[in-house]
Amino acid sequence: FLGFANFYHKFIKNYLKTIVNLTSLLRKDTPFLFTEQALKDELTRTLIETDASDYAVAGVISQYSSLNLLHPVAFESQKLNNSKLNYKIHDKELLTIGFCLQKWRSYLLSLSEPFEVLTDHNALKYFMSSKVLTRQQAQWAEFLSKFHFTITY
Repeated sequence: FLGFANFYHKFIKNYLKTIVNLTSLLRKDTPFLFTEQALKDELTRTLIETDASDYAVAGVISQYSSLNLLHPVAFESQKLNNSKLNYKIHDKELLTIGFCLQKWRSYLLSLSEPFEVLTDHNALKYFMSSKVLTRQQAQWAEFLSKFHFTITY
């Protein structure tokens, strides 16, 4: 991880200030302590931004800092296969949410607070309360019901 971070050090604000704490953990005699501050960092609000195009789906999961700034945690994307290329845009956007929640499932299911999913497709705000669903949409609804989140536009 440190090698990867060092590659991007030009783009990381206060890189040296952050890396000092990480490099000190590399010593054999240094215990790793999970402090109250680390717990607070873990319990910050979480945002997932998703988007679908004609050919791919993508998302980013971020957390808010104490200054209410968003910090990316992970990115995911995937090219659509031939059958999914024919989906209507509503279903592609829904597929994107499902794809991202599946990728980050272990993290998202452990959150004590609901997280927010931000999409550029307004109709998805009402998806979970829709009474008429296709078979595929019903399967997605069942999967999504495991998570505690809100969809915003």
